[in-house]
Amino acid sequence: MKEFGFGKASALEPLIAEELKVFTTELKSQIKNGTGVIEIDHQFQTVFMNVVWSLLTGSRFQHDDPKLHRILKLNRAYAQSAKFGGGLVGLFPELLYMAPDWTGYTQQMGISRALREYMEVIHFIHTLRNIIKKYLWK
Repeated sequence: MKEFGFGKASALEPLIAEELKVFTTELKSQIKNGTGVIEIDHQFQTVFMNVVWSLLTGSRFQHDDPKLHRILKLNRAYAQSAKFGGGLVGLFPELLYMAPDWTGYTQQMGISRALREYMEVIHFIHTLRNIIKKYLWK
C-alpha cells in the first residue's frame, strides 16, 4: 500500500494544509461578512471529506460544489436515520428485519442506495476526465 502513497505522512500533510488554508480563509470571510452565526460542523465535514476524497481520487471538491453538498447531506441523513444506534439493534439484530421502518433500517437502505448511485456517477465522471487528460492532452 505504501507504493501507492498510503501510510506516508508526506502525502497527507499537503492535502490537510491546503484544506485548512481554504477553511480558514472561508471562516474569516464569514466572520467578517456574516450575521454572527456560523455553522461550523458542516465546514469541518467539508474539510474532512475533501482530504479523504483527495487521497482516494487525487482531486478535491470546491467548498461550494453541489456534488459535495449532496454527499454530505446524504451522509447526515444516514447518521440521523439510525434510531437506536448500536444499542437495542446491536443486542437484537433481528429487529432490523422484523421492524425495518421502526428501527430506521428501511430509510438507511434507501439513503445507502442513493449515496452509492451518486458516488458511482461521480466516479464515472472523474474516471472519464482522467482518461481524457491522459490520452488526449499529451
